[in-house]
Amino acid sequence: MNKLKYLFFLMVSALALVACGDDDDDVVIDEVWKARNEAVIEEIRKDASFTPIMDASRHDSIFYKVLKQGTGLVYPAITSTVEVRYKGWLVDGTVFDSTAGYDTPEEDDDLTYTFPLLNPDSPTNYYVVEGWGIALQNMKVGDKWLVYIPWTLGYGTATQNGGKVTIPGCSTLIFEIELVRIVSQSM
Repeated sequence: MNKLKYLFFLMVSALALVACGDDDDDVVIDEVWKARNEAVIEEIRKDASFTPIMDASRHDSIFYKVLKQGTGLVYPAITSTVEVRYKGWLVDGTVFDSTAGYDTPEEDDDLTYTFPLLNPDSPTNYYVVEGWGIALQNMKVGDKWLVYIPWTLGYGTATQNGGKVTIPGCSTLIFEIELVRIVSQSM
């Protein structure tokens, strides 16, 4: 009888594992949303006022437009800690994050966010989405950019739930980023 219970337990466990699959199989992609986001990136790609910066490891690009030229002389290294001001929104105009908060008018925004480019808990990964890390390493202190990050260099296919706004998988992330200062410049 114990062998029968043990076999039953193994069968149920195996069925549960098969039913769950791995995490990638569980992702449901909204193909209409994905296509809309990819179309936005294609339009930006054609816009001569935007400059691409290619990520060599994935062969994809972020696109930026300089809104304000900084006076800094150095770029942050991947090991730097930086201070920024930013606002982020989706292609439908939904603001999902900002140093000013969700409801604060832009002109009242004097708040900043300080963080290391590399995640201290996982030093082979950025602390922020990969597209942010790529952009910041190409900015000088005082630069203010409008940045379009394709979903492949953002949150990927994963939906991000947090704060007041859910960011659907396959979302192009649009940011206005100002590099206020380099807090520490490690090599």
